[in-house]
Amino acid sequence: MSETSAPRPFVVDAVIHGYNLTESNMVGSGASMEEFAVGVYHHHKMFSPADEYFHLTQAEFIDDWAPEDLAHAVFAESSADMAVYHTVPMFDFWKDGSSPLEKGLAMRAKHPGRVLVYGAVNPLNTREAATEAKRQVEELGVDGIKLYPASYYAGKTIGWRMDDPVIAFPIFEQLLELGITNVAVHKAMPLGPAPLGPFKVDDVAGAAHEFPDMNFQIVHGGYAFVEETALMLHKFPNIYVNLEATASYAMRRPKLFAQAIGEFLYWGTPEQIIFASGAPLTHPRPAIEAMLNFDMPKDLMEEYGYPAVDDAQRGLMVGGNLARIHGIDIEAQRAQVADDEFSQIQRANGGPAEPWSGLRAGASA
Repeated sequence: MSETSAPRPFVVDAVIHGYNLTESNMVGSGASMEEFAVGVYHHHKMFSPADEYFHLTQAEFIDDWAPEDLAHAVFAESSADMAVYHTVPMFDFWKDGSSPLEKGLAMRAKHPGRVLVYGAVNPLNTREAATEAKRQVEELGVDGIKLYPASYYAGKTIGWRMDDPVIAFPIFEQLLELGITNVAVHKAMPLGPAPLGPFKVDDVAGAAHEFPDMNFQIVHGGYAFVEETALMLHKFPNIYVNLEATASYAMRRPKLFAQAIGEFLYWGTPEQIIFASGAPLTHPRPAIEAMLNFDMPKDLMEEYGYPAVDDAQRGLMVGGNLARIHGIDIEAQRAQVADDEFSQIQRANGGPAEPWSGLRAGASA
């Protein structure tokens, strides 16, 4: 990032998870479930920098993550000012869904100036989804909703589309009535024994068209389907790319990352790109640093006409956009956490704490 007299960017990690990948949390047993958990760990290694400084061991990663260990990694060990906890409702594989809502609520309750929480519902369970959405908004005060485009039942994958007027639209209508305007949908990265179809991105356009007052985040945007995603950004200002997992390309596959961001900026705007690390899939610090130091390669600018990226645009992508769509007053939020425990740790340390030091301190206590 070029030198500037402007204050440091406000950073929001737009996806973090409180995983529980332990054997006791598995639905059923057997090699396939163990392979699932190990597969998620291999993604951690793929999404982290090539050197092992930021890597967890398999035993550390495949665990029941304590909310405070996750909070320490995000706020004491990186420059993130806020984060958005995403619930995962994979109840067909994990008893608590794998990233339970309760952990996010606990983090927000202890660190209200730091954490937003996205709940989750399954639109395929139409009546139950409506009841659960109402409960999560009115009783638990979730800040947004996370959706997954496929469910798994009796060994089969059942997918649904964001543009389905029977399955999806009633949920969006209800959420708007409840005052929720931010929906994130997992795309581009199939989970479990699933076909690719439900994870394509074209169906988001129909939802964005019918619900212009709703903000739709394509989570893992750019991990696949870059051109399709870019064209939707061009047509729909209420579609956003959420860079969970894709941000890892900035560390491991920088030219591919630059091409994805270049397409998004060529067809869309900097206001439609949202940074996320997916912690603990990767440690947030190197992912944030890679975003803050990103420059568009000159050869791609010359060959494809991609625009240059400046400090103001980087600031939007790493936190400004998420703050805007959630109505966050950045200066008020900074003041709220200026003397909290994480700010004190960073001041005492002269910067971020060692990666995973909170987790490892807890394990050794």
